[in-house]
Amino acid sequence: MRLALALCGAVVAASLVHASPLPDLGANLELGAADVSASLSIGRRNNDSPKQGGGVVAFYPNWAMYSRSNISGIDLTGIDTLVWAFWTVLKNGTIVSTDEFADFQAGGNGTIALLNAAKQKYGFKTMLSIGGWSASVNFSAVAVNPVARKTLAEQCVKACQDYGFDGVDLDWEYPGGGGKELNYFSLGDPKFYIELLKDLRAAFGSKYLISIDVSAANKRYDNKLWAYAEIVDWINIMAFDYVGSLQPISGHNSPLYEDKAGDPGNAGFVEQAVYGYLDSGVPAEKLTLLTPFYGKSWNVTSGDNNGLYQIVDVYDADQFYNNLRKNGWLNTSTTAGAGFKKTFWESTQVPTLLRQNSNSSYTFVTYDDPSTIKAKAQLAKSKGFGGVGMWEITQDYQGELLGAMVGGFKN
Repeated sequence: MRLALALCGAVVAASLVHASPLPDLGANLELGAADVSASLSIGRRNNDSPKQGGGVVAFYPNWAMYSRSNISGIDLTGIDTLVWAFWTVLKNGTIVSTDEFADFQAGGNGTIALLNAAKQKYGFKTMLSIGGWSASVNFSAVAVNPVARKTLAEQCVKACQDYGFDGVDLDWEYPGGGGKELNYFSLGDPKFYIELLKDLRAAFGSKYLISIDVSAANKRYDNKLWAYAEIVDWINIMAFDYVGSLQPISGHNSPLYEDKAGDPGNAGFVEQAVYGYLDSGVPAEKLTLLTPFYGKSWNVTSGDNNGLYQIVDVYDADQFYNNLRKNGWLNTSTTAGAGFKKTFWESTQVPTLLRQNSNSSYTFVTYDDPSTIKAKAQLAKSKGFGGVGMWEITQDYQGELLGAMVGGFKN
């Protein structure tokens, strides 16, 4: 998942986890509707925790406060687990915030204080996510080093104790390589990941939760997924980014099913990932299917096939569902805005938009809407998954996607 480290106000500390005690709630903070009158529950695994699987899992990136919303400005009804992203791990196993201002200083006490207020209001569990696309550089070095692994485990316990988290989510992208350029990696990463998880579980016992985020391509993990599943509470499958910004033709970001007419890019599809993980020996109840609350857009050179599988002139942007609605590219959740034509691809269960800019330039958008989010949630439920979730909650528009997800998984 994503992490933009070059943020206004972002500070990465090269020291022990921010050492102040859990901040007092309410001081100098705009809490909105969050109820801060209840006493804080420090990260324990309560009797009503999901025994396996995270239920409805929402990721919230700490940098979202700068341009979208802080956690107190979002209706989080229906969420079972809120994952706070991201912190990073140094080579010696020390974990640090990727944005100390956002986490600990904004508004006086920082937005983790707002998270804990929301936790009291809604009753969900909270997890601290470590890693992400831009902050996985040191996982390999830590996993192979017993001293660094122990340090990481100790620091994760301290973070849960100090800041009220119920557990830790590890988002290593990726063991064995394939992540961001210049990340450390080795072919032994999948095996050493087991040792890292064992050390973390030994430090946590049953008091704190562990989840990991994994690629839709289960073969990355060298047949070790069953071993991960024996240690962690659940595994989040990142079923998105089937197409990227540098590819030569347009495609679908997160197709639910195979394109029976043929995908020239052979990008894969969500159902394939679901069966891949089940076939790898991971119990269904320990799987959570993550969906995207964003799409992608390109400028393509032809409007043929409604813009799908056409030659890319330039990658345009990631398109948050929130922005599609706010900017009028979608008038409603089901209708296109002025200048756009909507196509719903029944075979893959994907909506797309197309706008002609000139004779040889078109904007093509692939995204998820409430109907496709609900369909993915229903698939996860039908396969006995322990959860369904999204990257990420601030990309929703007035709860349209979250409501569809909750309805599809819980009803």
